Amino acid sequence: GALFSSLDGQDYRPVESAPLDCGEYIGEGLALVGTGPWVFVGGRVEGPLPVEGYTPPENEAGAWSSRDLVTWTTSLMPQPARANASVWTVARHGAGYVATGGDLTWLSDDGATWRLSSVAYDHDSSIGEIANGPAGTLGFASLEGDDGNRIDVFRLADLP
Repeated sequence: GALFSSLDGQDYRPVESAPLDCGEYIGEGLALVGTGPWVFVGGRVEGPLPVEGYTPPENEAGAWSSRDLVTWTTSLMPQPARANASVWTVARHGAGYVATGGDLTWLSDDGATWRLSSVAYDHDSSIGEIANGPAGTLGFASLEGDDGNRIDVFRLADLP
């Protein structure tokens, strides 16, 4: 994996200090706000990358955080034994962060140390985006079906 930055949105340069190895991916990131760090979530793929007709590889959900894009904290996110976890989205939640992937939700106070939330979703779609607003923290999921696509919206009301 690789991480790039730009001051103008046109000229991108690699962030040489980003601690990403081959097989690691970033699902989403949040820019530095106030004294909080940059936070990126994604994971590590063990085994061959998924190709049609092959069994998906084992995944480990992970996060990377940095206050200066030079010094980094790499974190594996806890996951249940049954999980083949991927984390795809992250948002600010209160004074900390919330991340989701599949039916799992993680919380962090600092973007570096993560805990698995007791909030899980037993649905046929997985949350791919999170948004915060007056209604609280919402998770958005899309699902392709025989009658077309649908979008599910979940209110992450049980998050502390």
